[in-house]
Amino acid sequence: MLTRETPLYFVPFAAFWLAWRRPRGSIKAASLLAASLLVVVPWTVRNYVAFGAFVPVSTAGALNLWQETR
Repeated sequence: MLTRETPLYFVPFAAFWLAWRRPRGSIKAASLLAASLLVVVPWTVRNYVAFGAFVPVSTAGALNLWQETR
């Protein structure tokens, strides 16, 4: 999710699918959501500190850094 932002948008759908279709799915869905948050939240905080804006993840991260340093 840190290298490509597209999977981040599918996490809620995957969690819903796990909770709905699987035995003990709510535990698996909660685990998926918790793991995703543990990966994305520190990076989002870092982006907020570095750029002063809410940016969860971005595929153009290197471009943004290059533009900021010029």
